[in-house]
Amino acid sequence: MSYTFAVVLPPVPDDDAEAWKALDQFTAEQGPAPDVFRKLHDELTARFPCLCSLPDEEIDNGVWSDGPLWNNFGHRAAVLGMMFSRVEDALPFVIETAAKFGLTVFDWQTNEIHRPRGIKGLTLAVEGRSKLPAPTLHQLHAAVDALTPRGGPGFLILEGLGGDYVQAAGGDGAYTVEWREYSGPKFRHWVAGIPGLPSEEEIAIPTFGCVVTVQGNERLNAGHVKTILASFAERQGRPLTFAWREITSQFA
Repeated sequence: MSYTFAVVLPPVPDDDAEAWKALDQFTAEQGPAPDVFRKLHDELTARFPCLCSLPDEEIDNGVWSDGPLWNNFGHRAAVLGMMFSRVEDALPFVIETAAKFGLTVFDWQTNEIHRPRGIKGLTLAVEGRSKLPAPTLHQLHAAVDALTPRGGPGFLILEGLGGDYVQAAGGDGAYTVEWREYSGPKFRHWVAGIPGLPSEEEIAIPTFGCVVTVQGNERLNAGHVKTILASFAERQGRPLTFAWREITSQFA
């Protein structure tokens, strides 16, 4: 068995679920391979040679699971396979190179879609799923909509440069969001709230398998979470439309 993935020529639906539904159609389309696929192939094999170009004694150390690699490139999609032992060092290069050419990578093993329009420097982690580097804003919004205490996922973490991150938990209309910023080894940590609402009473935010207790004005809706994630993704800082309660001392 090999680690398989598909590289697809745009356009690809923005919604991940719709994109997966369309993948079979992309891989079945007949016609000549576009020039951009030849460029991708040449860059990939310059870094990781095609099996057909390796001497017999080196084939077992190759990246690809079959060859000639060019035979796997179609009209709209290239379905490629690599050895599991080489995924960690080779797949990131494939994703980066595909993005450079405006191509989308579908990873069947992780069920993730790597899009060329993703926001570099970010990593999205959703409970129970593989980490997604360079997510798009649409994927961030979809991750919020997927949160639910009824079977999960119950939380997500969006990490940026220098270890800064935003995390959200909850689902089904009730969420809590925290924001952390680092300055060297030190950090500050806040909880987001809605200005003008009573904050004295504590309320519970159900997540998958547990409950997070926050102040009364810190129960957010999905729109609030998406606004905060977008501000973090676009490196605009904590949005001032929210009240931010600092809880750094809790981590001392």
